[in-house]
Amino acid sequence: MSVAVVRATAAVVAAALVACAVGPLARRRGAVKSRRATFLHGGAGVAAGLGVWWLSWSGVTGAALVAEALAWSVAVVGATVDWQTRRIPRSLVDGALVTEVVIFGLGPHALRAVAAAIGGALAVVGAWMLVRWLSRGGLGRGDIALLGMLGAVEAPLGWWVPVLAALVALSLGALGALWHLLRGGSHRDRLPLGPAIAVGALVALIVAHGTHVSALGVSLA
Repeated sequence: MSVAVVRATAAVVAAALVACAVGPLARRRGAVKSRRATFLHGGAGVAAGLGVWWLSWSGVTGAALVAEALAWSVAVVGATVDWQTRRIPRSLVDGALVTEVVIFGLGPHALRAVAAAIGGALAVVGAWMLVRWLSRGGLGRGDIALLGMLGAVEAPLGWWVPVLAALVALSLGALGALWHLLRGGSHRDRLPLGPAIAVGALVALIVAHGTHVSALGVSLA
């Protein structure tokens, strides 16, 4: 079986799993089934599939590929459900974090990889818990759980990777809040940060892996 077929198969499987998971998780948290929601769930599946395909194309292999593909897929699910319900499915995110650690434990240099994943998750969660305390609850526990789950695959790539992801997420979150206020919303309204967190993670992973953006003719390596 060729590498291209394996990549395509993995992408299709990820897309199907995400598209099927988002709907029930969102409805369980009070989302209304509608045509718009169906398109949103389909878009989440496409985003997950493209992300998994890109990870395999960018040269990530082995346990790191599986862990990062899982993290990205769960991030897409969490972001989509958060967008609809303002709540991130904690059980799914926490389960993904444990699974990532197990995956790293099955790969090469297991002890070092597991230590990096756990240390990264703890550092990210600790930093964001401090931000939550300083902002007096401005961040939800689900947001912090999602950040920690992503930190487990970001931190092993370098300390700056979760920092970059956080900066992008905060910038997008601030822009979203500003747009909400300009449209007449209240500063007391609860806004979804999950989509910004997912985009921040994607940007950080792209930069970390030094992917060549052929469409723009530039290299981030």
